[in-house]
Amino acid sequence: MAIIEDSAHAIFTIISASNAATGKLRRGYAEHFQRWYHARVLSEFRPNSTDPLIQSMRQRKSMNPFALEFFAQGILLRLGIRTVEPKICSGQEARSLPTNFVVKVAGNSNNLRWNPSGQNTRNVAWNPDAVRTGWYLISRLVPDAASLDFVARRIITSQSVRTQLLRESAAIQAQTDQTLEELIAQALGKTCEPADKFFADFKPSESEMELIKRAMALDGLPYLRICAARVFIGCSAPHFGNVLVTKTGELVSIDNCRGYFEKGEDVREMMYFIDRRSDVFKVLDGVAGLTENDIHAAVDGIPRHPACGLTSGLADYFCERLNLWKKLHADTERRALAEMEINPSLLCSSLDVCRQRLIEESAALLRV
Repeated sequence: MAIIEDSAHAIFTIISASNAATGKLRRGYAEHFQRWYHARVLSEFRPNSTDPLIQSMRQRKSMNPFALEFFAQGILLRLGIRTVEPKICSGQEARSLPTNFVVKVAGNSNNLRWNPSGQNTRNVAWNPDAVRTGWYLISRLVPDAASLDFVARRIITSQSVRTQLLRESAAIQAQTDQTLEELIAQALGKTCEPADKFFADFKPSESEMELIKRAMALDGLPYLRICAARVFIGCSAPHFGNVLVTKTGELVSIDNCRGYFEKGEDVREMMYFIDRRSDVFKVLDGVAGLTENDIHAAVDGIPRHPACGLTSGLADYFCERLNLWKKLHADTERRALAEMEINPSLLCSSLDVCRQRLIEESAALLRV
């Protein structure tokens, strides 16, 4: 069963990377963050759960995926993160597109799905839920780029999610746990082999592969900046299927269309458990440098189109979220401690927490 692409995974990645050098996490991580993280992931798998935290997660309202994709476009570009230019079209227009376009089909209220069937975009199949609106989100293929998934499977196999995380954990623990390896690959890897046809001509040189290898590092600042940006936007976490890499080593964030309105606890969790002494903390600077004018401009960039629905109140929501981000980002360590009200003096092993988190999460999903 697939792992939900919740933005909580991006928060986990940022926190883990910031604490990798010391191999230590705050004592409250297992009791506080881990419980919150589990609830976020399990909320979509357990609709009838009586767990109050899971129930609260399910009460989150989804954003309009068309509006969110265009808003994300405005924010990502202001943060210096490359993305693809989206366009809304009808089913008839989608069927007439050349093969260098990718088409997303309108599904339920919080999702847009790519239909991998057929040889090209002319063979788009109608989603029954899309008949109601008939709108599609399209974008051109990025030239000289491929998904991290394609690169890890077909070109630089040493950069798979499994290999990278085991290499990182080796600094903390010498022994290899094959069960842990498999669980990590399932939780953080994302494979889409039908999309391979889009990248058939991606054949980087030896020197280009070195640039690509550095760019796709899970603990690298380029990847973590995308994590931070998508946390702020509230869309799905970046994984090997929704991040592209060019031959020059530039990352491209795609599929920024699925997200929820948040109450701010996600930002609070991240800001507390990240190691502020780490260079990773700097990946949060970009969002902290945004202004309310940037938010309004990004909202104004959403087309006035029936597919996008009403955007009233959206700027106010993101301005409030930005102000919370700025406040917590500027807080001193002492003020951050008071915010979460947990004891920071005791530490635990990040690898032990990681192992327990993955085993519990995967076991829970298998029971569904």
